[in-house]
Amino acid sequence: MRNRVLTSILVSFLAVGVLSPTFADPKGVPNSNAAGYWTEERKKNAIPREFLFEVGATEGKLASQAKRGSSGGSNTFPTGTTTKWTDLTTNEAKVVGKVFFTMAGVDYVCSGSLVKDGSQTLDLVVTAGHCVWNNSKVPNQRGFATNWTFFPNFASTGKTSGISARVLVANVNFTNQTSFNTTATLFDYAFAVLDQSDSITTIADSDRPTVTIVDLAFPTLIGNAFGYPAVGFSGSELYWSRGTISTDPNNGGRTWRIPSDMTGGASGGPWYDDYTNTGSARNVSVNSYKYSSDSKGMYGPKFNKSTQELLDQAKKGNCLGLLITVNCKQF
Repeated sequence: MRNRVLTSILVSFLAVGVLSPTFADPKGVPNSNAAGYWTEERKKNAIPREFLFEVGATEGKLASQAKRGSSGGSNTFPTGTTTKWTDLTTNEAKVVGKVFFTMAGVDYVCSGSLVKDGSQTLDLVVTAGHCVWNNSKVPNQRGFATNWTFFPNFASTGKTSGISARVLVANVNFTNQTSFNTTATLFDYAFAVLDQSDSITTIADSDRPTVTIVDLAFPTLIGNAFGYPAVGFSGSELYWSRGTISTDPNNGGRTWRIPSDMTGGASGGPWYDDYTNTGSARNVSVNSYKYSSDSKGMYGPKFNKSTQELLDQAKKGNCLGLLITVNCKQF
């Protein structure tokens, strides 16, 4: 268990090769106080940020979100179905959480998870790129999210224990896109450095999954996808799906597919390979997008060299010395 304080380093910088405007919060709450921004009402009204593709389309569309429902389930299920994770005392429940943020004046919700950082002075979260950066066609709406806050183990103690981000990093091949297109899906991952001045005790670094590049054309891995789906689900409970990881046949196998019917709100939730505990798990992808014609499949990016470069930048805890592949925002 760690209770650490991250000292903020104020830096002025120019993100490489992209326009990265800072948006003023329309409700007047400063980014540095993002955790205080998320009242129960704002969390309840946050919109799941989910992208859907039509087969053959080169751009995904932001899904119009239906009213949240309820979905039951046990912790035992056949391969490929989505089921509620019932034991909230486990590392899986403690590591995975909900992410709330604001883009262009709209409040959104995704999922994310703590990862190994090898440090006693950092807490890092991996999530989807579209839960950090807005690929808008409108220039003054394109940029990093504000009010970015992680609620670990939201189904249990996390509901009142939000931790705001001090640093967000994304790949420039993602942030250079003006829509959620095919290229964006290949790089739909991001990291957040949490503000530990919020003084929250979290799970030990040794019990967190390791971000890992799966260097295989077609992995024979049994994957475990986690997240907080909201459309057709309650939005306040942790769910998981289990099945064989394959590839997306619609884009030449450049991204992964896992059997899962999780919905909006689960974006950014982690994929772990088969494991006995999170400390031995490999985090190989995140929930990224779906097809309107494949409700039983979830798709995610292949972690690669650029993923490792983003992680290395996040481990610095600031936006100094950026590589050309990294876009970074420090609050």
